[in-house]
Amino acid sequence: MFSFFSKVSPIAHQTPGFVANASRISNANIPAVYRGMSFNELINIFSENKLGRSPDAWRGKKRHHFDLSEHIFDNSSDRLLSFAPCKDYATIYTNLCPLPQKGVVIKTSYPAIFINPKKHAETLAHEFQAWDHRQNENTTMEDLHRAINSYELALDREEITAVIYGNNHTDMRPELQDIMSIRLISQPGRVLSMLGKNGVNLGTSFNQNFKPLTWALEVITPRYPESYSLLDATVPQGFRCLQLIDAENAYQKMISHFPRKALTEQSTHQIISFVPESLIPGSDAVTQYLVDTQEFFLKENQQKTPGLTM
Repeated sequence: MFSFFSKVSPIAHQTPGFVANASRISNANIPAVYRGMSFNELINIFSENKLGRSPDAWRGKKRHHFDLSEHIFDNSSDRLLSFAPCKDYATIYTNLCPLPQKGVVIKTSYPAIFINPKKHAETLAHEFQAWDHRQNENTTMEDLHRAINSYELALDREEITAVIYGNNHTDMRPELQDIMSIRLISQPGRVLSMLGKNGVNLGTSFNQNFKPLTWALEVITPRYPESYSLLDATVPQGFRCLQLIDAENAYQKMISHFPRKALTEQSTHQIISFVPESLIPGSDAVTQYLVDTQEFFLKENQQKTPGLTM
């Protein structure tokens, strides 16, 4: 095991499967996202074998909601977990403390259920701007430096937001097996960063037990019911966007039919983001369509080069 884990926690240090070099993993042609975090969050991952905490752990601190405008600004939902599209952006989140500290950036495969806030903002600008306006109406002179603009944040950050719990309390958190690598960083803190001090990479360890899913479901979670049709207009004619109720109801069957698999040269991945508009949201017919679509995809790609489709 890579030695820097001893600096993180005894739990991590005792976890088998992480090595200093693993070209099979580092060169994997599987779509990936990144998350910057503290040591405490990493310790929790090793303790629970899951990314993210249960809603009970956030009681009184976060709320049950899927409002992207609020979450992307205040990180206030106990059902959502944010990821970055690149490691450089994720690294920013390891240097939020004023004082020097050590942080972690993990690289993972795509979460099973996720939302794309930028797509929402591009189509539903009015939802983000309405929330921003309501919040800024209550902004005092002392808080002007914190003027709220969730709309611009959603467009600029290009985050991938994992849905880790649904309305039915289904646990859909990514697992330790979904982590490709862990990077340890020594950060100077915000004060020294303003003086030009840069962070130092202390090492990267690769997960030999990396077993990604071959699928992911992209869903929409607009604030207003009438916004569904606006998002549906962005997908091919005759189809509609996947809704959260579709993905949550299908999750257990998709996991059962298409479990995590060890990485091979034939490993491939599909993101499914829409279904026929004739299918009733949350119905068994949607679940069966998703299963059939993934089965067809895997059969078609058995002899093809790994990559991202759809």
